[in-house]
Amino acid sequence: MTAHIDTTARVETQEPRSGHQSGREDTRSGMKYWEDLAQAPVRRFGPLTFTGALLDHLLDLMGEKHPIHDDAEFASSVQRPGRIVPGGFIHSITSGWTVRHGAPAAIIGMRSMQWTFVRPLPLDTEFYFTTESVGASPVDKRVGLVDTVRKVMDADGKAYAIGRMSVVVLRRPGRAATAPNVQAANDLDSAAQPSPDFASGKDD
Repeated sequence: MTAHIDTTARVETQEPRSGHQSGREDTRSGMKYWEDLAQAPVRRFGPLTFTGALLDHLLDLMGEKHPIHDDAEFASSVQRPGRIVPGGFIHSITSGWTVRHGAPAAIIGMRSMQWTFVRPLPLDTEFYFTTESVGASPVDKRVGLVDTVRKVMDADGKAYAIGRMSVVVLRRPGRAATAPNVQAANDLDSAAQPSPDFASGKDD
């Protein structure tokens, strides 16, 4: 039998954790395991902003200085709203925000990741994101798989990007081997398609 999650009725808005400090002890505090993530409600985060200063710093570190990210004049010449955030950085900032303002998870590996970029994310613009557990299955007594969908959007819910990830997560120590079989329908496929204007290089 397949159990379904009611994703419409269970939405949690994550407030920033107070007193966050770096370090091993703090990282493990409140850590989430497979059992926690398998049936977690939809989590909503934000607002957050990707600033121009942060982008400059990361471009210097990573070297991804394509003109669309590094040259405002070039970006304007191709009908973009100024320099735009690289897709890989969108994944990184939302993953980090989830840990800092939610809770760390006992993830020990990533099986797959796929992002669909619907429209450009401009710099210095407030945005939000949700994380939804859409599937989970045990691997053995020690680990399980969790499939999630992360939607990055504006205040009105219009998507900038949608990511689908499958991760390997430790199971909670001392728990029995029985596990929920969780699979929720994913109704975000239509919203994840890039707009024709974006794909053709026109501003939407």
